[in-house]
Formats: sequence, structure tokens, C-alpha cells
Amino acid sequence: MREKMISDLVKKFDAQYTQKINLVASENLSSENMRYALQSDLNHRYAIPPKGERDAAIWEYPNQNIIREIISETENIACELFHASCVDISPLSGNQVALIMLTCLLPQGDSFLSVGGNDGGHFTTSILAKKHGYHRFDIPYKNGNIDVEETAALVKKSNAKLIFLDASMILHPYPLRELRQAVGNDIVISYDASHTLGIIAGGAFQSPLEEGADFLHGSTHKSLWGPQKAIILSKHDRSSQLARKVFDRIIPEFVSNAHPHHIAALGIALEEARDFGAAYASAVISNARIFAIELTRRGFKIANANSGFTDNHQLLVKIGSEKDAVIAFQLLEKANINVNQIKMPYTNGAEYGLRLGFSEITRRNISGNTTIEIANLLADVILQKDSVTNVRDKIKTISSYRTGIAYTHEPLDAQSIIKKSKLRA
Repeated sequence: MREKMISDLVKKFDAQYTQKINLVASENLSSENMRYALQSDLNHRYAIPPKGERDAAIWEYPNQNIIREIISETENIACELFHASCVDISPLSGNQVALIMLTCLLPQGDSFLSVGGNDGGHFTTSILAKKHGYHRFDIPYKNGNIDVEETAALVKKSNAKLIFLDASMILHPYPLRELRQAVGNDIVISYDASHTLGIIAGGAFQSPLEEGADFLHGSTHKSLWGPQKAIILSKHDRSSQLARKVFDRIIPEFVSNAHPHHIAALGIALEEARDFGAAYASAVISNARIFAIELTRRGFKIANANSGFTDNHQLLVKIGSEKDAVIAFQLLEKANINVNQIKMPYTNGAEYGLRLGFSEITRRNISGNTTIEIANLLADVILQKDSVTNVRDKIKTISSYRTGIAYTHEPLDAQSIIKKSKLRA
């Protein structure tokens, strides 16, 4: 028998939950109902579209009735929440969706616009463009948001066929209505909402499909607390030429088995978002702004301070040089506060800082004075006003009392996860 087993490492990692505060903007927490779905017998099964909706080469599988009912219910809730006409919930990741959207909508050699890296765009898009033979241009930005007039001019000049809104560092809604009016109806607008799905579902950000986007898509585990998979929605009817360009190719070209346990978990997350999403989204934004105000009081510079800091689940905190940002990140990690170290957008790569996200602490029912306390502990570490050891002890105390999951159909039991982790240990 080996001295160390993988299961032991999993238990060790799981135990950290009650010792740390996670402010990573791309991560969140699942409810017990979601966790049950992920470890259920669905985990071992296939999800196969019914005859007539699948390629003739795909075999039929048994036990599909309940699986198909789960898929149907999840699709219905998704369309309701995001004001969509059709949806596909089979994609497995956000990166896969980016590949699906680009390759399905653009012939090789075509041009498109996306958010540049200096303005918070996702790094994957430019790599995909290069590898698949597309001409990609940065969407013009001004004062932290899209410059609509310049974007319309660039669309015309580049003969772009697609505007791909793919910011991973996004603080405010895009000017979608103005953008659609400026570029007309012939260009496709595809909105990657990986970071904003949970805030959109709560009605607190914007409604992309109602404001001019043709497609809404992204990963489902960030501000939305679903499993690590992805979703694609469209305002167009499923039988329309534009929708069929995308949806007709997903299975089997990109996905064969859509992982029914992930779909069930996503369905549960969407049910929770439908019933609790408005309160959650409001609380997330409130936590982010409280944090921003407190850090500003402590002398930190926050991106977009003149426009209320953020309308989303994340803040961008300026630190200084890359070395300074790395040191801040490492000190916070030692103090059990998890963040991302980033190159600051809107600075042409001249400044570095930290990206903070507030989805997970909100899901842990943290708000108000506790949020202020965490903000000051973070500031104390970076400014070296308190030792890492002292801050770590304080963070462990906060974390140990905030172990339940809020905004679910389950009662908020502050001891439930502690009890389960002890049973697993």
C-alpha cells in the first residue's frame, strides 16, 4: 500500500474550505443538492438526443426518459431566465464554447472584433483566431467601456462579420442597444457571459438577448454557481438559419455525451437562480462596493472609481509593478485569502494589480460588517500593518463560522459542511 492516496489529498483539499476566504472571481460554491447530482448515478450514464434530433450514426441508449426530462426542464428554465428562444446545454466548458462560436459562425479568413487583452478580453480568443485563420481586431475602448462610434467604424473598415464580447474582467454592462443600432442587424453579436451569468440571471446587470445580442453563452461556474460546464442561448428561433449554424454542429462535432450529471447540477443551479437570484445578485454587488469603499479608505486605488467601481461581482485593485502585485498575491495566499494577480486593463499593460470576486463569500452569507472586516484584513496584509500569521488566524475564525450555503432551497445550516468534512476525514 502506498503511503499517500489520492483520496487523502482530496480530503486535505476539501478541509481548506473552513479555513480560507476565497475572492477568486472565476470560482463559486455549489449547494448540497447540486453536489448530490454530481455524485449521483447520472455520473456514469450517457445523455443521447432522441431520434430525429441526433445524427443517424449515434446509437440509442437505455434509461433516457428521466435524463431527457432533466434536460428539457433545465432548457426551459434557462430560456426563461435569459429571455432566450433556444438553448444548448451540452457544451462542456467556456473555452469549448468560444471554439464552437467562432468556427460555426465564421469561415476561415473572415474578420471579427473582440475585446483586447489590454481591456480585459480573454486570452483564448486571440489564440483561437490565429490557429483557425481569422483576422481579429480589438474592439475600441474609451474610459473602461466600448467606444460605440469607433467600433462601428472599425466593423465597416475591417468588413467584420462578428462582434465577440469576451471580457473576463468586466465591471459594467456593455452599451449593447447603442452598439446594435450603430452596426446594424447584419453583423452577429455574440456575448460571452461567463463572468456575468449569475448577475444577469438575477436581473441586476443587463439582458443581452433583449438588448441586441444574437447569442449569449459562457461557462456556468462563476457568478452563476453551476458546475464547470457551459451553455449557449440564442434569441433566434431554433429553426432559423443563424441558430442552426451553431446548434446543428454541437453534437456530435464538439460533444458526444453531454454529461447528464453536469446537466442536472446546472438545472438545480438555474432553479436556485430563478428563485433566489435577484437577492443574490444584489448582495454580490453590494459586497463588492462595500469592499471597494473600504479599500479606498485604506488608500488603495480601484479601477472605475468614478463610475461606482463595479456593477458586477468583481473589483480590480491597482497595486503597482508586476513584482509588487506578485508579492501581494503571495502574502494574501499565506494569509488564507485567495485572489487573482492580474495585468490591469485600461492601462496599456503599465500597471498590475489584483482581481477580487464576491460571488463565493456572498454564497457563504457574508455581508455588511464581516465584508468590511475581510477588506481590512486584506489591506493589513498588503500594507504590512499586521502579520500574516495574525491575519490568517482571524480569517480561519471567520471562515469556520461561515460554512453553510445561502440562496438555495436548503436550510442554511452553519455546521453542515463542518460535520460532513469531519465524517470524511
